[in-house]
Amino acid sequence: DLSNKSNQPFFKKNSNDFFIYNGEFYNFKDYCSRNINSDSLTLFENIQSDGVEFYNKVNGMWASVHSDIKNKKFYLSRDRYGKKQLYYFLEKDKFIVSSEIKSIFHILKIKRQINLNSLSFFFSTKLSPFRNNGETFYKNIYSIKPGEIACFDLNLNKLKHHSKIKHISQNLIKDFKNYTEIENGFKKDFESSVNLRLQSDRKVGVLLSGGVDSSLITSFIKKTDLSNYNFYTTFNSDSNSNLD
Repeated sequence: DLSNKSNQPFFKKNSNDFFIYNGEFYNFKDYCSRNINSDSLTLFENIQSDGVEFYNKVNGMWASVHSDIKNKKFYLSRDRYGKKQLYYFLEKDKFIVSSEIKSIFHILKIKRQINLNSLSFFFSTKLSPFRNNGETFYKNIYSIKPGEIACFDLNLNKLKHHSKIKHISQNLIKDFKNYTEIENGFKKDFESSVNLRLQSDRKVGVLLSGGVDSSLITSFIKKTDLSNYNFYTTFNSDSNSNLD
């Protein structure tokens, strides 16, 4: 929604609860209570009515902070695969949440200290440390894990794990009897996923890397409705190029 109705943060007047969100709620139209063309506003309203467990129904990617002012709690959530980042700092009377680490240090105005344990974990496993225990490469800076809902209790001044977001079950390979069923199941899920992501208030673009995934997505979009899309190919200027 490109109107001012979708400007964030959202506030609930009768409770003073607020909601901050960055991401895409692809299946939001399945949960619109009225004529709302905003995924973020739809998400806020459903969390208000159903609680943070509503994230289990969300098909998308996100990082969000939702408050429960009455009970003095804040809920931090991150999508199942960790596409959107969400970091926090907690020490004594300071609790800072941000999608970027540099903004936390900007507020703290302290010297950065490298977390040697996280650095060692990365060099030995080639995996990001937050997937292991929520730590980052800096001391006292932590990350919400992918698919996690965490709760910060103002009364206790403590952040604790609240719940794990369930995966959306679709066509599971183990339920198929042969390769034909697997192929048809994949095609159904693939087409559904691409169609959901074509919903946009702006023009949609696809970045082609030359790999199978982006080429397959573009091929499907082209077959869907070519009249709504323009396709471009660009090359860097190179005097040695033999391209016609």
